[in-house]
Amino acid sequence: MTKLNNYNRNIGWAFQKEYFFDLKYILSDKKQNYDRIFQNKNKSIYNESIQECTFISSLREKKNIKNQYQYLELYTIYPGLLIGTGNPHATGEFNEEIKLGFTFDYAYGLPVLPGSTVKGALRSYFPNNYKNEQSKKEVESYLEFVIKDELEISIKEGYSISALEKCIFDGIGCKGEVINPYVKDIFFDAFPKDSKNKKEVNRDEVIDKVFLGNDNLAPHKDKYKDPNLIQFLKVLPNVSFFFQFRLSDEGMESPDKLKLFEFLLKNHGIGAKTNVGYGQFSEKPIKISSDNNEARVQQRKFENSIKDYSIYRIGNRIDATIIDIQDGYLFFEISMNKDEFVKKKDSIISNFERNKKRRVAKGKPSNYQELNIGDSCQIEVKRDFTLTEHNFSVVAEWS
Repeated sequence: MTKLNNYNRNIGWAFQKEYFFDLKYILSDKKQNYDRIFQNKNKSIYNESIQECTFISSLREKKNIKNQYQYLELYTIYPGLLIGTGNPHATGEFNEEIKLGFTFDYAYGLPVLPGSTVKGALRSYFPNNYKNEQSKKEVESYLEFVIKDELEISIKEGYSISALEKCIFDGIGCKGEVINPYVKDIFFDAFPKDSKNKKEVNRDEVIDKVFLGNDNLAPHKDKYKDPNLIQFLKVLPNVSFFFQFRLSDEGMESPDKLKLFEFLLKNHGIGAKTNVGYGQFSEKPIKISSDNNEARVQQRKFENSIKDYSIYRIGNRIDATIIDIQDGYLFFEISMNKDEFVKKKDSIISNFERNKKRRVAKGKPSNYQELNIGDSCQIEVKRDFTLTEHNFSVVAEWS
């Protein structure tokens, strides 16, 4: 069997520009098979192999730069990574076209997580991202637990969690002084570096290092009618991303900052739709088995059942019932409109356990209700729902 490395072109250019080059011809010829044309365009993108950026390989070879810069190499896990879904892309005329946008680097044509995105995602897990004082306290307690107990690292004397946040992201010291811009923390763009995926194109040929694929949103406006599938591009699982930083020792030792960033990226993710599994990372590639087909079905149910997004506003608490538990996922039915949500059970229990430790410290009741089929509960909306983001938590009942 022949193994191919399919490096043909700048993929960003192919997706943003070449994808629509013959659009006038397509629209003018009513006899053309539109779906077949776009299927071929999509296939050519999915069959591309990843090629490492030359500057990444050169950075790793320079020892003097290694002493100044810190790196993380993390692998995407199922279902993959979404970047730039809000960018325009579709014409709205064809079923098989990719309807959501994607972010590519202009020069290299590779998917890119801009440094500002990496910085913003990491900052969103710090307390000053929240306006509600109670939420700020909860996030601060959580980060203190992560730093001291999970990672066993420490913050420098004179710094609180809030002061550390300002130090890392604003360049302001614990006494309010502005940190020298030549030594403050800098977040660089993150690029894919390698892929462990192979794609069999026929009996004798396999394309090595494929890293892009597709998925679909399936919003149901009416439960008795077929959904209108919204196809989008994604980075496949088992693709390594190279995160780059220049970190100082202000507020926390730079190796400890890197450990904290790694923990937040691996446990909370980055990009769109992190609440349903996208944008998560691991240290090593994970073997994908056929058993994941069930997980795919379950995760899509989350999008399929939402009919009215306007009722899901930040801070709202909504009555729900647990209607099913399968393969580590809980399924919730909303009482008022029969919408169905799905969420990982481990994620819910982990949140309960963090709250439990805080309640024990305050002398409050700290036993939470087990989650079983048929139980009533409440969900709390953490951010306004959109087509691509559904961020909610389950409210614990304490006794």
